[in-house]
Amino acid sequence: FISLPDGLEALNEEGAVAATPEALTALDADLELGRAPGAPDLAPAPGAGTGRVGIHCLCDAFDMPALAAALEARGAPHVTRRYEEALAGHVVDVRGSGRPTGDAFYFEYGVAVFWGLTREMEDDLVALLASPTVASGPLPPAEVEVDEFEYVYAAPGGRPSIANDTLTLPHRHAADQAIKFAISHALAQSTKLSLYEERAIAIVERTRHVPATLASTGEVALSRKQVARLIGRLFLQRTAVNLRVLDTPSYFWNAPDSLQVLYKRVSEYLELEERIGVLDARFTMVAEMLAIARDSLNGATQEQLEWVVIILIVVEVIIGLFTIWQGTTGHH
Repeated sequence: FISLPDGLEALNEEGAVAATPEALTALDADLELGRAPGAPDLAPAPGAGTGRVGIHCLCDAFDMPALAAALEARGAPHVTRRYEEALAGHVVDVRGSGRPTGDAFYFEYGVAVFWGLTREMEDDLVALLASPTVASGPLPPAEVEVDEFEYVYAAPGGRPSIANDTLTLPHRHAADQAIKFAISHALAQSTKLSLYEERAIAIVERTRHVPATLASTGEVALSRKQVARLIGRLFLQRTAVNLRVLDTPSYFWNAPDSLQVLYKRVSEYLELEERIGVLDARFTMVAEMLAIARDSLNGATQEQLEWVVIILIVVEVIIGLFTIWQGTTGHH
């Protein structure tokens, strides 16, 4: 159980604290969609969309301009705001009322977070996101990561919290996209981290036999090329973790402090810091083992070169002695 901050605030386009989350959402929609302030907003009504949060890690990265164009082709509400590393938007139920029924956040590192959508609506968007036109390095089905949470709105006087994979949010923030975006950052990082954890386990399994073989035979059961490829793969995964998960997203540098606290509380529940520590320990262990394997292979190569030099010297001595013997025989 992790309690979430009570005082949640968001910023309007001018940078001032909005009077209410509902007013913020309406103002955001007006400004982003080019409408006059005060026109009927497209945000879900407070209390609507209570239900599931679906998090999908689908590829190494999204082509953000191509993704924005594909979403905008579906209608203006699908993209309501562009951030440095993400897109935010509403999702329209085209088979129902035609009004937005949920929120969607698309993170550049290949993760999408959906709030309040049916599974059919999620599947429709996932098909778009997995398309090679917007996805760079689509993941094979075995590597696709999908997580689910539930969210409800607290009764008046109830405290916001997260427990048992259920988010309890203040009812007055039901239409505030900024609150969901802050939470989605932590959820997206957690799901992306799950992918790196699985890849780290795969590398550990691939190299598990190396220490035992080295101890029993004194040899490494891998080629120099295999070791080099494993070292490269390990470096790529370690770099990706540092860039995608380790740091606080740049969005929170200029966001209200309450949103950063909210992000940190959700990250605490998801144990991001502890999981990153365990993952880094695994990376360090594998890196040390691969370094030993590389040194052993280099040592074996050096030993072979030394034997080649010795053999060449012996051959040269034999040839020299033979030449001297021939010269002595011819003289007599």
